[in-house]
Amino acid sequence: MEVILIAIAIISFILSLSLFTVEIFKGGITKGNFKSTYIFLFIFVITIAGYLFLINGGK
Repeated sequence: MEVILIAIAIISFILSLSLFTVEIFKGGITKGNFKSTYIFLFIFVITIAGYLFLINGGK
């Protein structure tokens, strides 16, 4: 289970970083559409929180 959560966290972080870079080059900070980047960052935070919860034994 830990391996799956770590894999999801790594993949979502890489996707959010690449989408952020694409939006910066495409439209700049003010004109970019960062909704998908925020979604992948949210998935990253949730998977890290789930991993930490799992490590601590669910207490």
